[in-house]
Amino acid sequence: MLISKYGFMDVIDAGRIVLDPSRVAAQIVSGIGFIGGGVIFMRRDAVRGLTTAAAIWFTAALGMARGAGLPILAIATTAAHFIVMVLFPKLLKQLPRSGKQSTELTISYEDSRGLLRTILVSCTQLRFAIDGVRLEEENRSTEQLLDAADREGTAPAAPRPRLVTLTMLVHGNRPVSHLITGLGAIDGVHEVRKIDPDHD
Repeated sequence: MLISKYGFMDVIDAGRIVLDPSRVAAQIVSGIGFIGGGVIFMRRDAVRGLTTAAAIWFTAALGMARGAGLPILAIATTAAHFIVMVLFPKLLKQLPRSGKQSTELTISYEDSRGLLRTILVSCTQLRFAIDGVRLEEENRSTEQLLDAADREGTAPAAPRPRLVTLTMLVHGNRPVSHLITGLGAIDGVHEVRKIDPDHD
């Protein structure tokens, strides 16, 4: 009869069957790994489902520990799991938030005055970094304004400068109100507005 000193070899001899429980655990690892990998997916640039996959792995490990006759290990693992999942998020909320959170701003300014360079330089001087920039020009020309006045039977309004809307993502250590105040003081800038991330 072939059997190791630990008694973990599979032996079939004269009606006696000795099974290796580690093989069962190995198959559980394979199956749970397949299930856990199935709940992880990527949406745009964010990975989702990692916490769910970890919870599935934890449940399988807890069951194997209890089934193997290791109740102390199972209890310690359960306590560590609840500390990480319940206590850590509460502690994280108590930590001071980083001052480098990104904020989206829209700035309306007069075109053909070279104000874009002035705005970008002002952001740098106020110690704000720019993560992204998008420009949108006003579509209504002077001819379109005159046509609208003719249709309405009103006197044409005085020609106004063409506006450009600049949308940019900025972050810095100082409050964003400093940047809004500084950009609003630039001659030719009509509006500086912070975009609420929860706004639809």
